[in-house]
Amino acid sequence: MLPRDQRETCDAPSYDPDNPSHHNARRVDLAAMRTMNNMTLVRRVMDLPTPGNMDDFMMRETSLDGDSIAIVWQLHEFDKVKKERVPYDVNTSLYYDFSQARSLSAIRLKGCTMMAVISRRGVFIGHWWENLSFSIDDDLLEKWAPKTPEQIFRINVLDGIKNGVTELGKPSQMSLTRFAQELGDEHVRAFLIRPNQNKDRNSNGKDGYPEQWQRMRDEVVRILPKINEDGRWQTVIYDVVPQARFLNTSPRGRLLFKIDPEHVPAATRRGKATRLAVLWLEDREIFRDQWQD
Repeated sequence: MLPRDQRETCDAPSYDPDNPSHHNARRVDLAAMRTMNNMTLVRRVMDLPTPGNMDDFMMRETSLDGDSIAIVWQLHEFDKVKKERVPYDVNTSLYYDFSQARSLSAIRLKGCTMMAVISRRGVFIGHWWENLSFSIDDDLLEKWAPKTPEQIFRINVLDGIKNGVTELGKPSQMSLTRFAQELGDEHVRAFLIRPNQNKDRNSNGKDGYPEQWQRMRDEVVRILPKINEDGRWQTVIYDVVPQARFLNTSPRGRLLFKIDPEHVPAATRRGKATRLAVLWLEDREIFRDQWQD
């Protein structure tokens, strides 16, 4: 049981494949986390919410049975003791261009931090676990000793944004620097999606992790100086749910991004199609951009 002044941390879920009691919990905790080799593209027509239907729209679009690409996923490594491949969870970020219709989603945000950088050519979206980056678990501090929490944050978050991170030969975090040219157009926007508090419920935790979030912004600005212009960086705050069950039955803790490069097809052979990109958090539309190239 957590102390009264703490909430449940947004942890990368632990899992023991030999413990039957963990099997169902694993499916719940990682409902939308698929391996990097199991990413599915969206159907061609871009669905949008209708008035009064936002909750159903978000639940459908971010469900495991939907067509969205998971922003959060798990990797597998071979356990020499168990002699089998076992899953483990990592911070993740990815980039996609706008050459075709896509949908990207994340669920069960309950203290984790996300960031989306959106231009008219592509999108970069990242997800950082609270217990891997902002409020490091004691067992992880022991595992990563003698590194300090500050060093762990720099390696797991800032270095990942700048240079990317490779796990088991796969890019768990794509480098923002690598895609700076594609993202640095005249229409680029950046969104920090963060919780309204850190894991401490008392007054010291109500503002979350302001120092770390500022350092993330500073790193993005170093890579994309245009983000420092007025109106291009926006902080979006979500309220951490008091009970995790709400994450399974409502849009709480859910993020969705969709792009359709032919939302309105070209009227003639030489005409231009109208593109549409939209970002939602829970039951709110955060960003919408519609244009012709």
